[in-house]
Amino acid sequence: MTGRPELDMRVQHLRVYARVVPFEGALSPLHWAIVGLVAFLVLGPERLPEMARRFGQVMRGLRGVESHARDTLRELVDSDGER
Repeated sequence: MTGRPELDMRVQHLRVYARVVPFEGALSPLHWAIVGLVAFLVLGPERLPEMARRFGQVMRGLRGVESHARDTLRELVDSDGER
């Protein structure tokens, strides 16, 4: 124990959480399974494939934007170093 009650309480909460939730992180397989189940129940089997396709298209677009932004920032940083 740290001797600081607020920190000790936080550590205890994290230990309980680790026992209850089998996978940590927002992108764990358990969380994705829950999201998939809810999406199936809300959208139904007819609309789910189309929504998954749209989601994939949006994600590809975001990756492209991220890649372009990263390349642009890298060029800016490199050009500042050359001055």
